Amino acid sequence: DPRYQSDSDQDGMPDSWELQFGLDPFSVSDAETDLDSDGLPNGEEFTLGTNPQLRDSDRDSLGDGFEFSNGGDPLDPRYELAVRSSHGCVTSDEGIQCWGNTGDGRASPPTISNSRRIGVGAQHSCVISNGDVICWGANYNGEQNIPVMPPVDILAVGEQSICAHSNVENQTSCWGWNGNGETQAPDLINPKQIDAGAQHYCAIDDEGVKCWGWNGNQEATPPELVDPILVDAGRYSSCAIDQGQVICWGLQARSTLPALSDPFDLAVGAYHSCALDEDGIKCWGWAPNAVAPAIITPPENLSNPVQIEAGDSYTCALHDGGVACWGDLPATNLVPPESLFFD
Repeated sequence: DPRYQSDSDQDGMPDSWELQFGLDPFSVSDAETDLDSDGLPNGEEFTLGTNPQLRDSDRDSLGDGFEFSNGGDPLDPRYELAVRSSHGCVTSDEGIQCWGNTGDGRASPPTISNSRRIGVGAQHSCVISNGDVICWGANYNGEQNIPVMPPVDILAVGEQSICAHSNVENQTSCWGWNGNGETQAPDLINPKQIDAGAQHYCAIDDEGVKCWGWNGNQEATPPELVDPILVDAGRYSSCAIDQGQVICWGLQARSTLPALSDPFDLAVGAYHSCALDEDGIKCWGWAPNAVAPAIITPPENLSNPVQIEAGDSYTCALHDGGVACWGDLPATNLVPPESLFFD
């Protein structure tokens, strides 16, 4: 295992990994303890690649131990949420469920098995199924003209374009509208994530954060970052989590952020953003008093939120109670239906 350099107590967990997560590299017994009480001993967390400090490493509301003991993958989210200006979709126990504007069939997914990495655009939606990208809805800009690719691992869906990456041949392909260079991705070296804004994309690879597409507000010009772990692209801005801090560029570069404690997810809208940290969801506007309070005030009844996504002027969260949205919803049908089913 390339992560091994030394294992002083011979407990199967390398010293550097134990120190990273607050364990004792000289105590063999902590391989059998369960730091996050998720049902997986720390030694097993190392073997699986999960986080021993997170009960739910893939942020899908299902604990690591529960997923593993029931044949699931604690690093592959069973439930995923995606929203855009006119509709939203989520992968659930009933398959893919969408709501909002139904024009062009954007909110009417076909029957798809083993769906992963859901994404929605302005008038279309896409998902990965068994390594293939499947899209539905509008095709005005070639959104459904999916190129031939090796099995796809990463998917990002912009308003009128899509980018996908295959780890098999380290191949990135983008298609659809290219009015601002959206489909002209730079060379990505082992990307860990690609996220789509309205007309630009940002990715994290071995060299850091790279962005392309529309750059009218410098949203595709990331600052120098040290160790980014997540990036989120909005309409006019982008933000990243870097060394436990949220750093934004573009329109929201000068925003005043609230105090955050170990943030792990971001949602960047047009004029607002939200972060999910160990205390819950915190939101802010691009300038003081520039955004209506309803847009940046999450509801108080969210139970264990694990994912957040933003439309232009609203935000949605996946939590133990399903999906909840708040803000300036462009239409009442953007409120997720109560019929969404999560086991």
